[in-house]
Amino acid sequence: MKLIVAFSIFLFVSISCDKVNGQKVFEFSKMMDDAGSSLTSGELEETIKLNKEAIKLRSPCYVCAYNLACAYSLKNDLTNAFHWLSVAIDWDLASIEHLNTDPDLDNLRSDPRYNSLLQKIEKRNVLLSTGLEQSRQLIVMIDCKIDGSTVGSGAGIIFGQDNNYVYVVTANHVVGRRREQKPLSKVCFRMKPDAWYDADLTSHVDDTLDIAVLRVAKNNISVGEILFKQLGNASLLSRGDSVFHIGYPEGRKWRTNVTPDRFSEQDGGRSLFFESRSVKPGNSGGGLFNKYWELIGMIRSVGDPEGEAIEMSHIINRLKQWKYPIDLQYTLLANTKISYMGIHEGSIELYTMNIDGTKPTRLTNLKDRNGMNLSAYQTIWSPNGKAIAFTYFNVDNSEIYTLNSDGSKLRNVTNHKADDYFPGWSPDGKKIVFQSSRNKLDSSIYRKDEILITNNEGSPAINLTKYSGDDGAPSFSPDGKRIVFESRRDSLTDIYVMNIDGTNILNLTKNSKRNNGLPIWSPDGSMIAYESDDDLIIANSDGSHPIKLVEANQPMGMRWSPDGKKIALAAEGTQYMEYYVLEINGPSLIKLTEGAVANHFPPSWSPDGTKLVFMMATEDENEGIYVINGDGSGLKRLTKGQAEGFAPVWSPYLK
Repeated sequence: MKLIVAFSIFLFVSISCDKVNGQKVFEFSKMMDDAGSSLTSGELEETIKLNKEAIKLRSPCYVCAYNLACAYSLKNDLTNAFHWLSVAIDWDLASIEHLNTDPDLDNLRSDPRYNSLLQKIEKRNVLLSTGLEQSRQLIVMIDCKIDGSTVGSGAGIIFGQDNNYVYVVTANHVVGRRREQKPLSKVCFRMKPDAWYDADLTSHVDDTLDIAVLRVAKNNISVGEILFKQLGNASLLSRGDSVFHIGYPEGRKWRTNVTPDRFSEQDGGRSLFFESRSVKPGNSGGGLFNKYWELIGMIRSVGDPEGEAIEMSHIINRLKQWKYPIDLQYTLLANTKISYMGIHEGSIELYTMNIDGTKPTRLTNLKDRNGMNLSAYQTIWSPNGKAIAFTYFNVDNSEIYTLNSDGSKLRNVTNHKADDYFPGWSPDGKKIVFQSSRNKLDSSIYRKDEILITNNEGSPAINLTKYSGDDGAPSFSPDGKRIVFESRRDSLTDIYVMNIDGTNILNLTKNSKRNNGLPIWSPDGSMIAYESDDDLIIANSDGSHPIKLVEANQPMGMRWSPDGKKIALAAEGTQYMEYYVLEINGPSLIKLTEGAVANHFPPSWSPDGTKLVFMMATEDENEGIYVINGDGSGLKRLTKGQAEGFAPVWSPYLK
């Protein structure tokens, strides 16, 4: 048996693994030395033991996980070998060449799982390469001279522009505002890497944040191709997460680290600390990025083995106070969440998670007066994303609750012995319209005002439809002036609109002679989509010019895309419930799921309209929450068994 230890990887243990101080550093180093010796000598059980103990000291550490994969491969324990190889890749092992040449993995290469893991690395490397170049476009190199001699160098971050200037924020100590003689600053842009441009130092400086602002005349440079939607959310970082820096160390333009640095901690205020032995003085003023190449900070201070960055949100707030134009925007990942229903101890509870599936968080834990668990359904985010409304069902009735998106300030909005359900927010977030059975046998539409008052002393719920027959599925128009709903006032169900005070009720489908229901407004309020028997119909908001878009077998709900050009829906397929995307002006129909079991909740759009989230189950996996691109590509499972998630809803932008 030929044994080869990846010594080149061991050289980077101190760089790639999370920081541990004092005695633990010595323990870890000795443990890794012993583990390497054990693997070389073929003592596989000892190798496994030592690497697992090392992971307890430093996690994540892809070196430890990789060595475990090698040891299990040599034992021909393929299940554990693939498990630890997958963990190593999740912890940022990125060298396909090393995997393909290491004899310790010979037992794995003929297994289909091996190629699948290589493809995972390839896709991530392509993503990182693309993200790296986009991130480099944001960073400028800075050179400061006095009387022709360089007195400082570093980097800066392009944050905005107007008709005359491009604006760059950098570390104050880089451009030398503390010196008696102001240096001449020049900057170099990624799109013209061989040219240097004069930069004016503005009067704005913040010594606490250590930031200053440069401006460059736009007569010779254009930043129109830069992707400004690159801001990340530093609060999503966890200890040990990968971070990258881009700067101008040792005169090397747009230098970044190949081996990830590791996030250490946030001091509770503005600073982000990270473990690094590659960040150097020329990185000051440059960008700190997370593993998705989202900009999270500006490098402030450097030093082996730790760097410090100022969180971008603090910098952006200061620049806004100085009245600069801000073009930087938060990305979808940094700026949205997904809510969903999950099973917890026999009840259905409300959860949220990041849009990559991380940090699932249970928000609710309600019981009725008998101590019985309740069930939450019909989740809807407030327009500003700060609150969530939902229906809670118990053995006696159903109530509408709201709570803040972090789970705080739970409120019973309706607090009535009747059944209240199907909530809908007004555009200003101050009212909720809902369906209620307070009118004896029939259900009616009610409106509750000022529902976010902490003590819940808002005005009483107002009955807007005092008619015989069942009224339901209400929602506010985008301008907040009208309400659309369905009503069964004779033998058929029709679509109605009314003013928000219940006046001027208009039947939009009185001539259709069909059952019509589940109406939804288009984002601009000019149209309404609804189900008509098994057809999907769109019409003007006054009911005129109804158009059949598609015949859908038992449609079970739909949602407009944010731009109003598409509709996502759930409908019965050949064997199972399926999800579809329908283009309004095509119309062309894209099937999102094939041979999978969907549920009756329609897919939910991301606020930029590029992705959808939904629940489904396949023959190989239990039900879970998935995200997919709007064109049907890029299917990815988000949940891995946690809370048996279903009915996901994407939040609006949160910042």
